[in-house]
Parts: sequence; C-alpha cells; structure tokens
Amino acid sequence: MSGSWRNLVHEQSALAVSALAGIGGALAAPEATAHGSVNAILIGAGIAFATWAGASAPWWACTVTAAVAASIAGGILPVAAGILGVALGLGIGIWTRIPTQNLPELRALVAGIAFNVFCHSELGGFQGLSAAIAVVTASALIVGGLRRCPIKIRRRAYIMLGVVGVLAVLSIAGYVIAGASARSSLTSGKQQAEEAISALNQGDFETAAAKFRASERAMRLAESHLDKPWALPVAAIPIVSQHRDAIGELAEGGTQAITTVAEALEQIDPDTVRVVGGRIDLDAVAALEAPFANVEEALRNLDAAVEDARSPWLVAPLTEQLDELDSKIADNEPRLDNAVAAVQLAPELLGGGGSARHYLVLFLTPAEARGLGGFPGNYAELTVDGGQLEMSEFGRIRDLEKTAIRSNARLTGPAEFIDRYGGFGGSNDGRVGVASWRNITISPHFPDVAQAAADLYPRSGGRPVDGVIAMDPYVLEGLLAYTGPIQLTAVDQTLNQDNAAEYILTDQYFEPEQADRIDALGEAAELTIDRLLAGRLPEPTTLARDLGPMASERRLLMWTTNEEERELFDRIGLLGAIPPHDGADGYSVTVTNASGNKIETFLRRDIEYSSTTDPSTGRTSATLDVELTNTAPASGLPGYVIGNVIGLPRGTSRVYVEFFSPLRLDVVTIDGKRSELQPGTYKGWNVYSGFVTIGPGQTALVELALSGELGNAEEFVTWTQPLVIPPTIRGPEPTDD
Repeated sequence: MSGSWRNLVHEQSALAVSALAGIGGALAAPEATAHGSVNAILIGAGIAFATWAGASAPWWACTVTAAVAASIAGGILPVAAGILGVALGLGIGIWTRIPTQNLPELRALVAGIAFNVFCHSELGGFQGLSAAIAVVTASALIVGGLRRCPIKIRRRAYIMLGVVGVLAVLSIAGYVIAGASARSSLTSGKQQAEEAISALNQGDFETAAAKFRASERAMRLAESHLDKPWALPVAAIPIVSQHRDAIGELAEGGTQAITTVAEALEQIDPDTVRVVGGRIDLDAVAALEAPFANVEEALRNLDAAVEDARSPWLVAPLTEQLDELDSKIADNEPRLDNAVAAVQLAPELLGGGGSARHYLVLFLTPAEARGLGGFPGNYAELTVDGGQLEMSEFGRIRDLEKTAIRSNARLTGPAEFIDRYGGFGGSNDGRVGVASWRNITISPHFPDVAQAAADLYPRSGGRPVDGVIAMDPYVLEGLLAYTGPIQLTAVDQTLNQDNAAEYILTDQYFEPEQADRIDALGEAAELTIDRLLAGRLPEPTTLARDLGPMASERRLLMWTTNEEERELFDRIGLLGAIPPHDGADGYSVTVTNASGNKIETFLRRDIEYSSTTDPSTGRTSATLDVELTNTAPASGLPGYVIGNVIGLPRGTSRVYVEFFSPLRLDVVTIDGKRSELQPGTYKGWNVYSGFVTIGPGQTALVELALSGELGNAEEFVTWTQPLVIPPTIRGPEPTDD
C-alpha cells in the first residue's frame, strides 16, 4: 500500500518501541494517583498504548506532539529530548516522500520520546495543567493513529478502550457509594474532634475524652466503609485516587491518634490536684505529666495525619475541612504546651524540690495609682513546703519601709529600674527613702518590680524569697467566691464577692479612724487568704478559667527567680512584662498618683491613637490623644480620699503620666497649649513623661504628635494599665503573636 494515505505498521517493531517507551514512562512515574506502583503501571501502559498508536499517526501529528512536549518540559535534558523528537518528526516527513518509506518505528520513537518528555513537564498554572495538556495531546495522537490502522486492529483497540472506560466508571461508582458513607462518618468524626479540642482548651477533660471517643467511633466507621471491596479499584483512577487516599489516611491516622488522646484524657482527674486544707498532693500533680505528654504527642500525630492527607489534587471542600481541623489543632498546641510545662514545673513551685518556697505577696490598690496598677498597701509572705501552703507573715508596707530606712538599705537592681524610677521615694543610686516601698510598683514592667521587691525585702526585715505575687482588690473579690463572705472585726463590715472591691477602693476611706481603716484593709486580705488555705479550692482548670481574665488585665501577676518558670508565666500572661515592640507600631499610657490621696478611683481615661505610614518613605506619623477626666467632687468625701499633701484645692488630682511609643515625639500640647515632656527610654520603648494637674470635675487633654521609621509598621503592640475605671480606647487592636 505504498501509495495509500494509511501507513502499514509492522506490529512487532511498533510494539517493541512502545514497550520501551512505556518502561521509560513507568520509571518516571508522575503522581497520577496516590500510589507509586499504580502510577508506574498506569503511566507505563498508557504511554505504551499511545506510542503504539503514534506509529500509525501522520508524521506531522507526531512532530506537533513532540513540539508541545518540548515547550512545557522542565530541565535541559527533557527539552533537548523534545527538540530531538521534533527533528526526527521533520525528518520522517521528508523521508516519507520516498515511496514505500513509511518508517513506523521512527514514528513510534518520536511519539515515545514526546510522551516521556511530558513526564518531566513543569508548566505553571492550575494544578494538573501539564497533565491536562499531555492527555489532550496524547488523545489527539491516538485518534489520529487509530484512524489509520486496519479495521481489525482498530476494532480491537476500541474494544479495549471501551472495557477500560467501563471498568473506570464502575470503579468510580463503587467508590462513590462507599465514599458517601465514609465522608459522612469522617465529617462527624472531624466535628467531634474539633468539639473535643474546644473542651480541652476549656479544661473540661471529661467532655473532651467523651468527644474524642465519639470521634474515634466515627473515624473507624469511615475506615470500614473505605475498606469495602467495591471501593478499592478506584485507587487506579487519577484524581479520584487522591481523594480516596486522603480520606483513608485521615481516617486511619486520625483514629490511632484520637484513640491515644481519649485514653490519656481518661487518666486525667483534675479533682486529685485541688488545694484541700492548704495542701496539694504533689504525687497527684506528678502523675499528670505522662497523660498530658501523651495527649500532646497524640495531637501532633493527628496533625501529621491531617498533613499527610493533603494533596494538590484535592477539591476545595475537602481541603477546607482539612484546614479547619488543622487550624483547631494549631490553636490548641500552645495551650497544651503550657499545660505540660505547668505540670512539670508545679512540684518545684509548690516546694517539692526538697526545700520550701517563699513568696512575697503584694496587695495593690488602684485607688492610688502606680504604673503597674496600684500602690502596695499590705504585704504577705506565702510559704509552700512539700505542697503545704501557709501564710507565714502578714503586715503593712509602711513597716517594711521603716525597717529599710533604719537599716540604710540600698536597692541593687535591676539597674534600668533604679535609673528610671529610683528617685521616686528614694534615690537614683539605689538608696531607699521614705516612699521606696510605696512607689516600688511605679514601673509597669512587673519583672523589674518583682526583682526590686525580692531584692529589698530581706533588707526590710523579711527573708529571702523565691518569687513575688501581686494582686489587687478585684482578685480578692474573685477569691471570695470560693471562701464565701468574711466578717471583719476591726470594723463592722461583711465582705463578699459582690462588694469587696468597692469597699477596699472607696468605702473603707469613710471609716472614722485611720488605724481602723488600715486594720480593716489588712484583715480583709488576711482573712481571705486564710479562709482559702483552710478550705477546699476548685480544681485548677476552674481557677484558671475564673482568674485568667484578671491575669490578662494585669491584676494578678507572678514572678519567680527561676527563668524556666518565668518563661511559662510570660506565655500564659501572668508575668506582667511590658511587651517588646520589635519595630512594630504601638503605645501605652500609665498614670501614677502624685498628690498622696486615693483619687484615682474617680479617674476616667479616654485614649485615641491613629497612625499612617508613607509607603514611599517608610515614615510613620501618629497622633496620641489622651483625655484624663477627674470625676471626684470638691467636697463630701474624706480628706484622705480627695485631699492632697501638696497644697492643692480639695478634689484636685495630680498625676505623673508616662507615654510609651516606638516613635519620636515631635509636638505635645496640654489643653491646646504647647508643652514639654521629659524624654527617656525603658525596655526598648521611648518614654515621654510629665505631671498633669486636673481640678475636680475637669478634663485635661494631652495631644502628642509622633513620627519615625518602624521596621514592622503593620504590627501593633500595646498594654493597658489596670485602674478602677477601665479606659475608653479608640485605635488599632493589638496584633496576635
């Protein structure tokens, strides 16, 4: 048939070239399915068939196929091979002009080269674009080749393709039936796992364990559906295989991890680590370490199962479900890390390391503001030995002050604290003065306050301490929810969880005798702590849930001399450190009483901050407007509350204000008049400070214009001083870590 349009193909030669091409494709094995061996068989067989068909295709069709492959090839060698295929194709076109020269083996060789080059294509765009081009090109070549085959061969090929198509449809149908049931179970298991993680975050271990068990049952059911015989053949179907494998891996890996989590959670009984009669069982605390560690490891395994289930071939709905579960696990990880660390560190914190721990407790009152919140009116010493808690000392802060002065005490650190705040009640070289203890909380950075207090306490009549705790009246009021009401003896007053803060901050100052007032304040704190230690406290998760917001508001703080413990406190918001700005935008405002009264009970703060960054210069410009309103009356309240020690009219507030910013101060006005603030730095922040006087019922407006270059202007950092009246703030929200 030398003059015919059709080429006669020598079957054995074409099959030999096709087999070699198929072997080459099988060795390259692109990820057509989720299984390597299936990929090799599927790709190898497909290339072998297409190459065989290409042996009968027109020379120009083979050449175009090679050109397309070369155009999307990745790497020098595949491109070179594609170009070689194009050259061979063109050569065939010239050679076949000679009668009887059909060259079927060379046509097959060009097709085989092209399809092997397709296996190394790296075209960008949507997932599978290269594969789609390869399939379309191969299909066109196959059709062109089969049309030129003898009818007998063509019929056999069509029958074979039809059988493959029917088997593929039946495989997909079987998977759809099994997959529908599996997906329903998997969705239920995922939802139960997410609810379990939420319960775990709330410290509800019993509910979390039950939810994880429900998730385990759903995952096992999903796994059983996918193991049905009619769901297995789909492993050879591209794209569908990835979905089956993703669901199967998530079901199998998720089931194992979730089972471990549930078993570990069932071993955790928070009731065993309550404080009862002032004692906590350290053995019970230590016994929690293994279950918590198992939960942590199992959740990481669950996260790994989620990641292993991912594939770029997955459709959006399944990817979104994986993202949701992955996000839930990621959100839980820091909390679980903190829980494990807390269990590991708790025995030492509770005096279980062979020696007792001693903690200085400062009771602060924001009625007389300090940068940290309030001034320390009273103190206590908490001793913990082998899990036994005891309030071993309780007293007035003035007593510490008097002892420190008599002994010519000197504060030795921290150096930055002494340099900036040492002169408030003492001197900038560390020597204590008449108000060193009363002003020790002037810094908003609790680690400095605590270190200074721990340094000064032994020089003021106390013993060396291992840590410092600070709490204000709102914390005491919260603790009364556990103790019930307490009856004061110094004055006729009952305190409970509804009135304690108001009494300590305001009502106590109406008592006729100052000594009685001071005794009442001290007695309120002492009775509360004694009642707590004598009774039965809630389990730790309840305490954390109830007191956690107070730590977030910087009303309950803790510092120890142990660095690892401090790192944990910092992560859970208990350390009270000034956050570093690290080149981000941000600000803070603190006020300190400078008139010797309790007038900050009536201080209202309205703060507005805005900033813009010029993208062409990188320069940030900001405005910080602070309204300080003194709502105190000029009369009708005791002098101790609205009087002052600096000769101002009654009801007048005078405060020392500090403005923290990473930017440079350009202009400041107070009530519209140009003014000056003292510049300085503290903890990496620029600090601008000065005194502001506010008459009764009056408002002072301080406006700052700031500017500078920030390395990370899109981030925002701030913190809020905890006073009696929460501030009104307008401006950016802090950026999450």
